Amino acid sequence: MEFLLFSIRGCYPCELATKVLREDFSEMPITKLNTRDSNLVEVYGVRTSPTLIILDAEENVVGKLVGAHRITKNEIQGIIAEFFNC
Repeated sequence: MEFLLFSIRGCYPCELATKVLREDFSEMPITKLNTRDSNLVEVYGVRTSPTLIILDAEENVVGKLVGAHRITKNEIQGIIAEFFNC
């Protein structure tokens, strides 16, 4: 699995989302992308920051969380558990 975090500089909710990922999911690959500069915004249908896209090993989207209020340890663990049918 891999995390793509779409965010913008100076965005406090984006910083909170980054903190959750770094503290609770440091073993997972995390790629931070600037929502304003990335061509992947259209590919993944990103409309706001922060947005977290969770990809499986084949780079298929298995989860999408929008907003810092949704990018929480419990929400992410739920998506991972559902993916692995735990």
